[in-house]
Amino acid sequence: MSIRIQKPGLFSTIQDEGRIGYQKDGFSGAGALDIYSYRLGQTLIGNDGPAIEATIIGPTLTFLEDDTIVITGAEFKAELNGEPVPHQTVIQVYKGDELAMNAAIKGARGYLFFGHPLDVPEVAGSYSTHTRTKMGGHEGRALKKDDFIHQKLNEKYRKHVGFTSELDLIHETTDTIRIVEGPQYDSFSDESHEGLVSEPFEISEQSDRMGFRLKGPSVPPKESADIISEPVALGSIQVPNDGNPIILMNDKQTVGGYTKIATVTQLDLSVLAQKKPGEKINFEWVSIEDAINDLEEYNNGFEDILKNVETEPLFDLRELRITSNRICELLEGGTIMKLEEIKDLINLVKENEVNKFKYKDEEREIELDFSTPQQSQPAAQIQTQATSNATPESNNASASNEAPAGKTVNAPMVGTFFLQDTKDLTEPLVKVGDKVSKGDVIGYIEAMKVMNEVTSDEDGEVAAILVDHGTNVEYDQALIEVK
Repeated sequence: MSIRIQKPGLFSTIQDEGRIGYQKDGFSGAGALDIYSYRLGQTLIGNDGPAIEATIIGPTLTFLEDDTIVITGAEFKAELNGEPVPHQTVIQVYKGDELAMNAAIKGARGYLFFGHPLDVPEVAGSYSTHTRTKMGGHEGRALKKDDFIHQKLNEKYRKHVGFTSELDLIHETTDTIRIVEGPQYDSFSDESHEGLVSEPFEISEQSDRMGFRLKGPSVPPKESADIISEPVALGSIQVPNDGNPIILMNDKQTVGGYTKIATVTQLDLSVLAQKKPGEKINFEWVSIEDAINDLEEYNNGFEDILKNVETEPLFDLRELRITSNRICELLEGGTIMKLEEIKDLINLVKENEVNKFKYKDEEREIELDFSTPQQSQPAAQIQTQATSNATPESNNASASNEAPAGKTVNAPMVGTFFLQDTKDLTEPLVKVGDKVSKGDVIGYIEAMKVMNEVTSDEDGEVAAILVDHGTNVEYDQALIEVK
């Protein structure tokens, strides 16, 4: 299985977390420039495959098999078959579908992940592309028109369909980039130290994955910028003799022979990665201790967020296709929610192996919890914010009714039972002695601010109405006896 590249975009490469532990051998680390957006996408899609890193203008591609995708990082004006694609939401795609990422409208670099992971060679422990050495990724280069990228079969590729995240990692309004003193800090004058943080710098059009070239105040070293070549760290700000700083990024060389006045903090590298050429940044000196503490604090919170994506996911029903269209229409319009549609919703969540499911809009909130089975009722419950006129006393009374002799119609969900579709009882749907047929509507349960039909399971005669109109009921509680 594979995908076909119709348009490659401005500069699209396959990346993962990078080539770790090989710089001593002369291999650049490469990897995703925005590591936090990359890790969020990998968690949302639910596998450890690499992503396509799209820069400013993303690729257009065709799916040759059914798949799932998610886009994180920069927000693109992405379209699937001409329809908008939601940001940071796992969606189902089908054979023949066309995804056009188009232009970034917020940020600079986005990450496209696939439910069937991209199948490219692993080189020195990484799938990442380093174009200058033609290493990794797809043939060691940026993607081109008519490339076919192979994929690995993933039987559970739909497992995370609908998973979404509201986390904003772009920091669009942040232009401050924090820095610590570099190895040759003392080779620069106090005037250069101050000049680096006193005025903004513009990211040059000559910037790329190897380095961001800056235009702004000149901050030359006191003497020559040439030094004996030495290892360079990610985020190093080296300054040649012309005084124009260059921030070394993921595709940097492993050693360099220019003076380095400062180093961008690890935490702010992802912020920097989302800046476009022409945007301006301001540097701010911080101590190494503060940089480390800020990084640890942020990483701890970020790890908690990733954990919650797995254990308590936000689930965007409105972005699921075909299997959820009935449910989407149900939640977004109409006044009646049928029992079969409730069952469809529960089954969809179960099929995707989701323990907890939440849906919320302006009018209703749904929560399904399969993680804590209880002895007296199934683990799946539907909870709602809908209000009820019933009193605790009436609820307790109905729960204590003796078991009826005939067959019963039981509550399909937690909610408030009504004998007609209004809260004022004027014309009940059934009375004792009425004949009913299988499938007849004999009452309603209000849940999620929706009146949900209760139907008879068989033909017969209403022998008893076991619950008063307007009473709160539990799941599977007997409502009406039919014989």
